[in-house]
Amino acid sequence: GGSDENPTTMPSAADACWLVHSSDGYVGWVDESALRFVDAPAFAERLRSHTSATAKAQVERAVAHARSMAGTPYLWGGKTKQGIDCSGLTQTAYAAAGVRLPRDADMQSAAGRLVATRWFRDGLLPGDLLFFVHPRRGHVHHVAMYLGDGRYIESGGPGVRVRNLLDKTAADYDAKADASFGWARRVVE
Repeated sequence: GGSDENPTTMPSAADACWLVHSSDGYVGWVDESALRFVDAPAFAERLRSHTSATAKAQVERAVAHARSMAGTPYLWGGKTKQGIDCSGLTQTAYAAAGVRLPRDADMQSAAGRLVATRWFRDGLLPGDLLFFVHPRRGHVHHVAMYLGDGRYIESGGPGVRVRNLLDKTAADYDAKADASFGWARRVVE
């Protein structure tokens, strides 16, 4: 369906396809044979089961997982020790703690609660997600995880590394990252 100005093509009922929203945040058509159907109570129980640990323990696990990835090479679209990108790092770190995040940095930038901005960074706590905005295009292009004491972990350039966001005199301070920092969000409270 759609208007004449914006025609769209959708699978027909005969195609046995379903429009799905994946846990990674993507929306797309999936063949019915690839789906597993669950009833509403089972689905609700699955959602509840992902919130059993305390928030502090979840954040500690997420931070520990992110730190364990230090030295992993950067790989766009990667989510493993063989190679990982920025949003793959934050997604897998929180997944290790039982928290689901969307796959891409721009999608993750809507998760949780706003806790810091470019002009106010005093509220940052370990585990907060830091979002960086492209200087010319104005969209989120990078995500990292705050570790505390002005430091954060990211995957970019050579790979997963710890950097400094706040101390301009630190050897690992990145002025370009500081200039593109937009805001931070807390996904577990």
